Amino acid sequence: QSVIYGGYMKILGYLSAGNYLQAKFEDHNYEIIKKVVEYIRANYTKHLYISELARIANMNEQYFCRFFKKHLGKTPTAYINAYRIQQATLLLETTDVPITTLCFECGFNNLGHFFSQFKSIYGITPLQFRKSCITASLDSPQAD
Repeated sequence: QSVIYGGYMKILGYLSAGNYLQAKFEDHNYEIIKKVVEYIRANYTKHLYISELARIANMNEQYFCRFFKKHLGKTPTAYINAYRIQQATLLLETTDVPITTLCFECGFNNLGHFFSQFKSIYGITPLQFRKSCITASLDSPQAD
């Protein structure tokens, strides 16, 4: 038995040294992250719970949070907030929807939290961002 076990371990060693096992593991991780990110992007306007994201990944909450951060470099909450802010910037650039309405449409339940998240990423308020977009479009030459 020990000879067979030793041979088995040797084969596993060769496979892992050649990254054959790593590639399969990474493909599986990619699929999990992809599924969770797709869910976030489809549902960012709603209240998202870590427990439901962990369930999608088929993990417990603590492990899921570590797994997510390891693969995306952000906690799930930070990723969700950044995605919501990204969507808000698109609306600020392309619509004249009131900022309060825009805040709630992008999944934030608190205007103050929206403002602080926005300012932490862009260094300016959403209103200042919108004004800078308007100014930039007025300053750019029109195509004739």
